[in-house]
Amino acid sequence: MSRISNFQTGSGGRVMWESNCNFEGHDYRSMRATQYVCGDVCANDASCTHWTWSQYIGGTGWFKTGDRSTKTAEWGTNCGYVIACSSQQGQSAAPNSGLSSSEMTAALQHSQDQANNCKMTHVGSSRSKVGYRIQAQGYRFATAAENVAAGQKTVEQVIISCLAKVLCPIDYAIYWTQDFGRAIE
Repeated sequence: MSRISNFQTGSGGRVMWESNCNFEGHDYRSMRATQYVCGDVCANDASCTHWTWSQYIGGTGWFKTGDRSTKTAEWGTNCGYVIACSSQQGQSAAPNSGLSSSEMTAALQHSQDQANNCKMTHVGSSRSKVGYRIQAQGYRFATAAENVAAGQKTVEQVIISCLAKVLCPIDYAIYWTQDFGRAIE
């Protein structure tokens, strides 16, 4: 990863982020999330200019709009800002797709289930499949799909693995899931 001061690029070069930092104020929304998705969420949201992630309630992203306030040091947090919007938006097979908290909750729970059972699969330990899991979180969909990955330490590594279709029968320590859907209109 390239470095500019203490910030590193992330989310496919669309954002800059840093550990142990905070941007105060300018919040317009928040969501429970892991620190690794905040850059993608912000870069895919036209209103979002920067964010802070904290360990509040197990992990919360605070999405902000407008000019960035002065960065402050705060241990255990992450912060970042958008440098480029998604060039792929509008070009995908599902142009209305975006991240929803329902999909993210279903994905997080499936990743935890996989980790608890040391098994990477699209079928949950309760035999649930992606459609059932996201619907159980309140997401009404017309179509749904899922990527699962394991063993990677960063989102960038997950994307590379998914694109390369690298799936080996190995015991992993870290499990990732991303759920996609197209809402019923």
